[in-house]
This record gives sequence, structure tokens and C-alpha cells, in this order.
Amino acid sequence: MNRVACGEEHEGRIVLRRLGDGRELDGSDPFDSVLVSRLDCDVRVVEIPPVPEREVHALLRYRLRSLYPGSSEETVIDHRLIGDGRALLLIMRRDILELYRRAAGRRRLLLPFELFERQAGRRDALRVWFLAGSWQEHLVFRRGAVESSGLYRADGDTSELRPLEQGIPPETLAIPALYFASAAEPTEPPPGALVVSAADLHVGSAAGVFRERRRGLSWGLRVLALASLAALLGLLVLYRFVGTVERRAEALRQAAADLQAVSARILLLQDEIGDLERSIGVLEARRPLDVYAALSAVGRTLGGEATIESLVLRGGAFQIEAVASDPLGIMERFRRSESFEEAKLSQVVPDPRTGAERFSFSGSFRGKP
Repeated sequence: MNRVACGEEHEGRIVLRRLGDGRELDGSDPFDSVLVSRLDCDVRVVEIPPVPEREVHALLRYRLRSLYPGSSEETVIDHRLIGDGRALLLIMRRDILELYRRAAGRRRLLLPFELFERQAGRRDALRVWFLAGSWQEHLVFRRGAVESSGLYRADGDTSELRPLEQGIPPETLAIPALYFASAAEPTEPPPGALVVSAADLHVGSAAGVFRERRRGLSWGLRVLALASLAALLGLLVLYRFVGTVERRAEALRQAAADLQAVSARILLLQDEIGDLERSIGVLEARRPLDVYAALSAVGRTLGGEATIESLVLRGGAFQIEAVASDPLGIMERFRRSESFEEAKLSQVVPDPRTGAERFSFSGSFRGKP
């Protein structure tokens, strides 16, 4: 006999009703398991990457922040692997789960999909309507695993499923359907659906959800055992350390002396590096001007329109006298050029021989070419 109690949270306690007729149970009514209300548990089918099975729970726990609006610290999850890189993710608030566990005692907690896994395993595809008073769930199974779960609040006539069926894809409506409703609810299954009763549900094969892990020693005994083990290990380490403390101290003194010698060598190397950097600076200052590169830069910037009358190079500076028709344009090119800096026009006079203008200007090379 399937003695299942349907639970639902109400004002801080779990109200239990018998599956089938919906009668509220008192303390003397026997039951073997508790069906968790879908209003109290969120069920989602999520994609998961190919990771080892032992890592799936931690992965889903990490992804919970993006999947569920509640606080992750106040939320408990469970999962079922359903194949094809997917998992059935079950989410409950921690305080609600504790209320269910107190109401169930040591009995299993179930969800509706577990009641139909045996029937679903015999078919390629199956869909189920499960009506339980204040809520309705539409389940779709393929190859024995849950493919989707839709939750609906029962507002008004719970037997009127046609408006809900209109939102289901036609290819899903073509799947054979089972229909379960409490005897207290009006029963009007969808066309073609097979009506099942509480006696038809295979509760015995259900594994249960949100199972507490088995515990060994109590927390206090485990702490005491760990503390005793730590004390024993500490005494052993101390005993061995006493015999070697002098050798360790000598090794530390030798290491300190070695570090001091290394520090002295580092200081000497730093002084030598400073001397080398200063020598490089002196050599760089004495490096002669690359005349060919300097003349090439001047020629490129003057262009073919100017005739050089004289060119004086002194260190990194230059002074040029030339004849051209646009000395101001030439000066602008020198100022924009990356090869020169501090270019100044000092004189411009007409050249009676050419009709152009004779001009002189000076500047310096930006770095030594």
C-alpha cells in the first residue's frame, strides 16, 4: 500500500494530507513518505559541461547564483543526472527543508517525478499531469528521464486543463499522457489521457530527494578525537625537535652568515653597475655625429625646392643658409619633423638673382642620428 503524505508549508509548519483523498493527517495516521509540494521546491533542467560526476554538485552550487534569485547561503540543492549533458536541479530554502525533515522524521522526501519513473522507463516518451490541490505539474519524460517540468498554480477550477494544454507544443501533446488528481478534486483528464490512482503509483522504487548524508561520530566526539590526535602528534613532534634543536640553530646561523656575504657581493655589483652606467653616459656624449644620417634628414625635410648655400654642423646643432620660394613652409616642416627640435628662422631677404628668398635658420637634431 502506498502511504504517501502530501506536504505543504503553511504559516511556519508543514501540513500533511493523504495522497489520493486529500484528507489532513493527524498524529495517529501512518505514512511512509512525504511528497514535497512543488510550491516549496523549484525543479529545473540545466545543461552541464562534461565534468566528473563527483564535481557536478559543486558546479551546480556555483551556478546557482545565476539560476535562482534567493540567497545561496539560505538555499539547499539536490540533483539527478538525466543524460545528454543535463541534470535535474532541485532547489529548496534551507528553513523550509528543515520543516519538511521534522515533519517526515526518518521517512523519505519525494517529488512527483519519482512516482512515475517506473512507468516512464517502459516507454520512449511519457507525459504526466499531476494535480495536488493548490498546484499542478506537467512532466515530460523521454527514455525514462525527466525532460521538462512545468508548475502551475491551481486558480479556480483545477480540472480545467485545456487552457494549459493550449500552451504545450503539438509534438509534446502527441506523447501518451497519464493523469493523476486527488479524489477530492473534480476529475476531468485531457482527451486520451490514462487516469491513474494513488494505488497505481510505484512509491517503493523511489529513491527520495534531499537525503541527509550518513554521519558517523557526533560533532562533539569528532572534535574531541581530532583534538586528541593533534595533541599526540604535537608531543611526538616536540620530542623529535628537542634532539635536533642545536643542529637547526647552527644551520640558521650559517645561513645568516651566507646571506650576509651574498648581500655584500650584491652591494659591490650595484656599485660596479653604477660606474658602468656613468661610463656609458660619457661615451654617449662623446659619440660623434653621423654626418651622412644628418645630411639625409636635412635633405628629406628641405625637399627639392630649396638650394643649400651653406651648412654648418657643430655637435648636435646645425645652421643652414638656403634659397627657396617658401622658406616659411620649409620651417614648418622642420618644426613638425621628429628628427629636429628648436628650429628657428633667423633671416629672410629677397634674392635678386633667382627671384626667390634667401634665408638662414638653425636648430638641433633630436638625438644623434
